[in-house]
Amino acid sequence: MKKSGCRVFVLGCVAAMGAGCSSFSGTPSIVNDPCTALSDVIADYPSGFESIRGSRSDFSSMSLYRAKKDLIKGHCEIWEWAAGETAYVCSVNAPNQQIAEHRYEKAVDDISGCLGSSWAGEESERVRDGSPAGVVTRFRNSDQTGLVISIHNVAIAGGKGSARSNYLFIGGVGKANEL
Repeated sequence: MKKSGCRVFVLGCVAAMGAGCSSFSGTPSIVNDPCTALSDVIADYPSGFESIRGSRSDFSSMSLYRAKKDLIKGHCEIWEWAAGETAYVCSVNAPNQQIAEHRYEKAVDDISGCLGSSWAGEESERVRDGSPAGVVTRFRNSDQTGLVISIHNVAIAGGKGSARSNYLFIGGVGKANEL
């Protein structure tokens, strides 16, 4: 995995559209060394992210854990389904389509830069209930079969106007296709 001290990363900070993060009130904070943090999260995938699980909330078909290691501070969780499958997920709502698209494009570039050439990314349309629901880029590595890292630019169904959300998903291929 390629490592760098980059400060712009995934879904947070909007890469500030040429300005500092402080110019956007309420913008999520990113970690200081996102490539190392991403590498650490990926390394914990085989254990179901056991070492980074925080407080737990149980629901009928799944449990949610606060992530002790956030790529985007305060916006990441570990999802565990009843069958034991797990995923690391960060999500951030966007105030409009332009910001969501910018975050998505920047996140794809940054994730690609952190992962390096052993990971291949492929963009495709998201479809939910037969309707277009945004775009997703999925990164896969032939040495990490079953694992997918995906960045989603989601058009929120039933959302007001151009409601959007961005997701980072690290987990199994089957659940990645459900998001």
